[in-house]
Amino acid sequence: MANKNKDLLKTGIRNIPTDRGFDAVQYHFGYSLDKKDVSKLFKTYIKKNYSKEDYTAIMANAEWNFSTYSGIASAAYWMDQGQEFPEGYERFPEEVKGYINNLILKGRGLLRTKQVLEEAAVVKKVYTPQQRLLMKIDNTVMMDIDKLEDEWYEGEKTELDIVASFRINELKGMAVAPVVSYLQRMLPEYEDAHSGACKEAKDAYAHLGKREITRRIKVINNMISSLLKFKEESKAKRKRKVK
Repeated sequence: MANKNKDLLKTGIRNIPTDRGFDAVQYHFGYSLDKKDVSKLFKTYIKKNYSKEDYTAIMANAEWNFSTYSGIASAAYWMDQGQEFPEGYERFPEEVKGYINNLILKGRGLLRTKQVLEEAAVVKKVYTPQQRLLMKIDNTVMMDIDKLEDEWYEGEKTELDIVASFRINELKGMAVAPVVSYLQRMLPEYEDAHSGACKEAKDAYAHLGKREITRRIKVINNMISSLLKFKEESKAKRKRKVK
């Protein structure tokens, strides 16, 4: 019992083994910290090292962006402690910088979209057809995709009949493009993890195994193919109606 309690004391934020080198810190972030603690430490680094404007944009991103890549978070923490990276890890500062810069760009886009929708609601309370379409997509099929991602995060091997979701929610071919764009942005991380091209992606999804990563890539690609086919069928129907 004493040994078990001793092991438990080694986990958590208070027991990050900074004195044992970066490899130990990276392992601790990956296996001895809760996701919420990984996120907390990563956000602390960002707040201390980026402007208020950039921080606001970064925080507009979904929570998983701060907890999934424990390797990035551990490298940020290591730099925050004023430590030098050992040989073989010299690329990490640039990888952290590149990852955060990408969050800034994505966050700015999310904030612009939010501002447009808020201004339309408060000032005019009149939405353009495109705004109404995006809002409907966000409140229907995107929620189904979010649910799928949540189920994957919990370890479930689920799929989504995305065309059925379109039909149930009465979405037409013009709604396909933004959804396909989102699905295409999901693919690179899984593909990099599968091929090993990106060490961070490989480490982040190491717990899944190649079979599950392959399955998820296939599910995403099938959804994209189904939506593109649905769009073409919608075009054909419109042409027949015009004639």
